[in-house]
Amino acid sequence: MFYAIFRMKQILICVARIVNKAILVFLCVLFLSFQGNAQNSSVESQCEPQYECVYSYTIKGGVQETYTTVLQIGKEFSRFYDYTAYAVDSLSFVPDVSEEEISMYNDLRRTSMFYFDSEVWQNLPADAMTVLMEVSPNRMSYQEDLGKMTWVLEDGNESICGYTCNKASTVYGGRKWIVWYAPEIASSAGPWKFNGLPGLVMAALDQESQHEFRAIAFRKGDTPVMKTNDATVFQSTREKVLSAKSQSEKRIAEGKMPTVSEVRDVSIIKTRDGNSIIYINGVARRPRPNGYQPLELE
Repeated sequence: MFYAIFRMKQILICVARIVNKAILVFLCVLFLSFQGNAQNSSVESQCEPQYECVYSYTIKGGVQETYTTVLQIGKEFSRFYDYTAYAVDSLSFVPDVSEEEISMYNDLRRTSMFYFDSEVWQNLPADAMTVLMEVSPNRMSYQEDLGKMTWVLEDGNESICGYTCNKASTVYGGRKWIVWYAPEIASSAGPWKFNGLPGLVMAALDQESQHEFRAIAFRKGDTPVMKTNDATVFQSTREKVLSAKSQSEKRIAEGKMPTVSEVRDVSIIKTRDGNSIIYINGVARRPRPNGYQPLELE
């Protein structure tokens, strides 16, 4: 407890220079009532890797946002998430890796302004997917059945990462998507939630050309595909999580902070471009240069 109070005091000293008065008042109140709670997480599921596909994910607007993500395809299930988080995970399986190298990649993950803050496990549990989203100041999760995307196979092909890809379309979450899948790759998975085609989804673009996933590398996998069991994650339904995410992003855009009772810990990270990111309960309050542009509208 003494360390927790000392740590919070350090945060208050540095935060005065980089946040506005409303946030500073919030942190001062938090300091008076702060009690730390350690996260309790362990490996829940793990399977042997088969392939990995790295994707660029782009949100087009006044400022183009480009994220780097990865799909791990395992024998039993797949996992899609931010590449910097994957890099940290993969280092834990590298013999004799230094603490400095792990720290460097962890810093990249924490200071990235363009961090894909959702994770999707397909076929975990069987015939379903598990989705984890950062909904400041918490993480929330829900499950959804696979096979909800109804596909229309269309004429046309395109070469992506050396694979001839066929065209298909679907409507999901209030958006129409055009995707390109590779029949040569024996996987029905894809980036984000895309699934159910006779080949790996290599690219996806919504009808408004606002969101685009595109494969930039495909290779054999060597890092086990994992899912951890985190006791701090709130389990809910898809509808409730998406609603909470929208409300959370609105509060962040308006500069509103959570109540003291919602907070377990606070830290502030300096980014490489000189900006700062506030972490509450380990969840970042990242600014959105184009505002919040959700993948799902409904």
